[in-house]
Amino acid sequence: MTQLVCSTVSPLSSISRVRAWWLRWYGPTWLVLATILGGWSWLTMVGGEWPAWQLMLVGGPLLCWYGSLQHELIHGHLLPGSRWNDRLASAPLDLWLPYARYRDTHLVHHATLHLADPLADPESFYVMPGCWAGLGSLRRGLLWVNNTLAGRMLIGPWLQVGGFYLDEWRALCQGDRTRWRVWAWHGLGVALVIGWLLAWDFSPLRYALLVVWPATGLLLLRSFHEHRPADSLAAASVVMEAAWPWRWLFLNNNYHVLHHRSPELPWYRLHDRYRRERDALLTANRGFYFSGYGEWFRRYAWWPRDHPCFPVGEVAADSASGISTSDHGGHHEHGAITASGEPGNHWRPESGAGRELAGYSGGTGGRGPEPAPR
Repeated sequence: MTQLVCSTVSPLSSISRVRAWWLRWYGPTWLVLATILGGWSWLTMVGGEWPAWQLMLVGGPLLCWYGSLQHELIHGHLLPGSRWNDRLASAPLDLWLPYARYRDTHLVHHATLHLADPLADPESFYVMPGCWAGLGSLRRGLLWVNNTLAGRMLIGPWLQVGGFYLDEWRALCQGDRTRWRVWAWHGLGVALVIGWLLAWDFSPLRYALLVVWPATGLLLLRSFHEHRPADSLAAASVVMEAAWPWRWLFLNNNYHVLHHRSPELPWYRLHDRYRRERDALLTANRGFYFSGYGEWFRRYAWWPRDHPCFPVGEVAADSASGISTSDHGGHHEHGAITASGEPGNHWRPESGAGRELAGYSGGTGGRGPEPAPR
């Protein structure tokens, strides 16, 4: 008589395998993508007549969340190695920023050896001493105000967009064909978004003022003091131990020193990794730490974070002595102040200050960035 032996699989073991599969294939990120696109569609279909405060309260964080998702996909954390990874992040829901430009400048930001240096980092908000000396009192005043948290969130979006457009216009006038192609596709995408808004009687002007502006201000909050001039990459990046709503909104990018050290980690693995390596990370970044965004509001809401001028001499001296500058830093993605004194992207590849981008994967599983439209 043959005895049949039935092997059973533990329910906990099955759950563990499903969870491992879910995390391996970026399940949380797919869920965030579906939630954002569904939420944005619902908002634009029913929110056209909402009061201004309600539209800002719902639309601003939702679009900010989309910006955090775009950052995640820049590092290949959805479909690594596939062009669809970029396509899924390229809808211009914020109207003003072509995803391809964001992607390329952000990968340069990760590749540079000199974070916060305006000659090497396209996401720096500093100006070089020579530029500062040539600015008038009005522009200097704007930079000082922009270095307060209230100023960064309120007028920062306008400075950022205006400077970015000026810099892009200069490149287009120089006949950059790749950049013309990027803007042509972006223009088509913006036309589709505006067409969708109009189809649901949602004023594009209300959308820009009550959704895009607050969303950009929230993104500028996250990056307000994200980097500082320092003699090492680790010491240049902050740790912000934010509460869970902020961590979800920014997809754990508040653990910024960890993100720069391990850009291949998707957002949902950063919190646990940070908890395990907290002491080592805070030692590596020399205590560049804040207990929450409330601390920023208390310290910097109406008071400048530091001087807008990049402290070239201090960084050089500290590098020679092995000591990091104490409390300088901050930048935002997609914007800076050009050498001519205008806000905008002013990475200078000919300066030799930045590392070559070729071969840098940016955490995308070795795929590397697309050719930069420069």
